[in-house]
Amino acid sequence: MLLHKFMHKNADNIGKDLLRSRDSPIHQLGPVTHQQGKMAWDILCGVLVEIGAPPKISPLPDLSSGQHRLYLSFLLRNAVKWTGNVEPLFLDLDEYAKVGQL
Repeated sequence: MLLHKFMHKNADNIGKDLLRSRDSPIHQLGPVTHQQGKMAWDILCGVLVEIGAPPKISPLPDLSSGQHRLYLSFLLRNAVKWTGNVEPLFLDLDEYAKVGQL
C-alpha cells in the first residue's frame, strides 16, 4: 500500500527520470535507452490507471487498549490459545532495565 501511494504521488517525477538523458538517477542502474524508458513509463502508467488511486487510510482511534472494542474482542477470542512456541521471541523489558541493558 505504501509503494502504491508513493508511485501514485511521484509518477510524474518517475516518468521524467525514465525519459530523461543519461544523467538521470535511473541510468545509474545500467544503460537504459530512451525506448526502454518509454516502455517502462507506459507500463507503469497502465498499471497505475488499472489499480486506481491508493485507498485512504483512516486515522488510528484515540483509545487506550482497555477502551478498544476490537482489541478486547481479539484478546477474549485468543485467551485460551497456547503461546509457548512464540514466547522466546519476546523479551521481558523490566528484566533488561534492571540490569542496565536497555
